Amino acid sequence: MRFAIYTLIDITNSKTTDPKRRLPYSQAQNLNTILQLIDMRAQPLDWRVTHVDKDISNEQFGFSGKHTVWCVEITIEHDIELQVFADDMHGVPYISRLCETFEHDVAVFDQNNTYLDYIS
Repeated sequence: MRFAIYTLIDITNSKTTDPKRRLPYSQAQNLNTILQLIDMRAQPLDWRVTHVDKDISNEQFGFSGKHTVWCVEITIEHDIELQVFADDMHGVPYISRLCETFEHDVAVFDQNNTYLDYIS
């Protein structure tokens, strides 16, 4: 099964493991958080991260205007309802104030900054 997680949260795949490099390390930790949440229910077989600046007025986010949207496409070994992953992610903290382009008061994943969709 393939699906995508779209988010306004910076999950850049920086591949950095050195905490002294604050920005890329924090980006990697946000991505690790998502992958670990998925890993609780299914083994991610393959994944890739992209990002694009675009007008999100017609998207499922609770914001409008031009923002950076990150996408992690994930392949897992079996089918599962995406709402299960969405529920697992809801309320989980992330590291904020990286390269996000939206204003937020509380740094947790929620339906206003992240949504999941199937990839055909």
